[in-house]
Amino acid sequence: MPFGPFAIISLFYVVIGVRVVYRLVRSWSTVWDRSFTQADRSIVDEAAFFVLVPVSVALHELGHAVAIWTMDGTVVDFGYYGFAGYVSYFPFEFSLVQQTIIAAAGTVVNLGLCLLAFGLVFFRKPPMRAAYN
Repeated sequence: MPFGPFAIISLFYVVIGVRVVYRLVRSWSTVWDRSFTQADRSIVDEAAFFVLVPVSVALHELGHAVAIWTMDGTVVDFGYYGFAGYVSYFPFEFSLVQQTIIAAAGTVVNLGLCLLAFGLVFFRKPPMRAAYN
């Protein structure tokens, strides 16, 4: 996959993400003080998006690669641009079922990450941090 428009947009998002994380680090003490304001919530939400999405994209593409390796295929090219990625493989003679498994592997990884996030939110022992107004 050549360095096309999706890669350029993705790298643009990476630059924005670095800026947001820098803002969060610079204002760390005011964000995590006893008064969690709407502005604090906004910067934490932005930073979570710009940090967690690239991690999930990398794991998604790794899911495709693991599926290829388990079927004795070879990953010939792997591209990761933060918010976009791809995996190219050989041989191209995989059966339709194998191709479906390879295609679904990334989605299965995303579903696993979703279940992990729900588990962390809903099955934790309260209170991780006491709520106060």
